[in-house]
Amino acid sequence: MGGLDVPGRARKAVGVTSKGVTRERRFAKSRGMTVPASTMEQPRGVAAGRAGPGTIWAWLRVRFRWTGLAILGLSAAGLYGVALAGNPFAPDTGFSARSAEDLARRAKLAAGPMLFLDSDRLHDKFADIDYDLAAVRAGEREVPRLFVTNLPDDLSELTSIAERKRLFIQSMLPIILRINEVIIEERRHIEALSAKASGELSASERVWLAAIAERYEVEPGDLTALMERADILPPSLALAQAAEESGWGTSRFARDGNAVFGERTFTEGAGMVPDRRDDDKKHEVKAFAALPVSIITYMLNLNTHWAYESLRRERAKMRAAGETIDGYRLARTLERYSERGEAYIETIESIIRGNGLAEFDRARLKNGRVTG
Repeated sequence: MGGLDVPGRARKAVGVTSKGVTRERRFAKSRGMTVPASTMEQPRGVAAGRAGPGTIWAWLRVRFRWTGLAILGLSAAGLYGVALAGNPFAPDTGFSARSAEDLARRAKLAAGPMLFLDSDRLHDKFADIDYDLAAVRAGEREVPRLFVTNLPDDLSELTSIAERKRLFIQSMLPIILRINEVIIEERRHIEALSAKASGELSASERVWLAAIAERYEVEPGDLTALMERADILPPSLALAQAAEESGWGTSRFARDGNAVFGERTFTEGAGMVPDRRDDDKKHEVKAFAALPVSIITYMLNLNTHWAYESLRRERAKMRAAGETIDGYRLARTLERYSERGEAYIETIESIIRGNGLAEFDRARLKNGRVTG
């Protein structure tokens, strides 16, 4: 397992079968939560985590009105997109909205993330919207804004390895691209504010800069350090690491806890205990509210923790040279992500090469912006 420490978990049920409802109730009970019948088609909640995306949880709180998510939404200062009004996973209507009324309007209109309990339904949905990875790879088509809350439980039952990988990439790619979009908007906002003299900043702008500096764990006013940390992670790298850590979405941690990056926690009861954990070990694998939360916290982890400083320096060099952020090159810097060290790096590089993942680094979401 790799990674370091990050938050909690829950799920949303859209058109859930009775089997799915039972599973959701069983999960809630295991976490000491009560799920009344009236909320059976609401998200299954969570009230934990040091790093939750404020705009995401504010949106979920408005849209679903479920107590656990409301607590999380109120307690999270924000992750990517704290300056943005609305849900990062809703249809993109621009980044200018600021008022509570507009936030509520956008939340009401948002389609929201979707739950798929089996691979057939997910396959059919992708086919319905003509989501073709071959066309995306060739640069002939954009990625649809369809965001899923989870990977299907039956991915491991697919006899076709190619089909399993395809569904995994199709599920992950839109979320990764959307988070990168929000990060790019943050960078642009930081750059715009850095062009102003300190005395020209409004009170709200100073508050925003202080909040984002705290989130990225840099000194207030150190905009150079902030820009080095507030940056994207290329889809090729995120996809390869998720594939390795989760067995292309088939691991118990991915199925039961949306944990696709193997982040560890040493807080007892905050995650899932590995089956083969040594008796003298205390770590658990962090579980997450939904797949997007797992990806967001993975990005924040790489963008803030001291162990990945070399990754951030290498990425900054690419920025300075005007180059596309290269996931394959960044993989070379991950010697601290896994106890396997160099062998882990070689595995990630092999996954990127063998599955042509670098082709997704220039992908963009439909009606979206370039995120490289």
